[in-house]
Amino acid sequence: QRERFAAERDLAAARYGYLLGYLQLQAAVGAATTPAPLEEINSYLLAE
Repeated sequence: QRERFAAERDLAAARYGYLLGYLQLQAAVGAATTPAPLEEINSYLLAE
């Protein structure tokens, strides 16, 4: 039970890190001013 909780926590942290990095990359290239990055993130979250 404890290992499963730790694995789920680590997965959530990895997903958060991925999404944060993705948004930072989009901001760096100037794409964060369009709705496309948020739509991609929304698709990613809904696919879970």
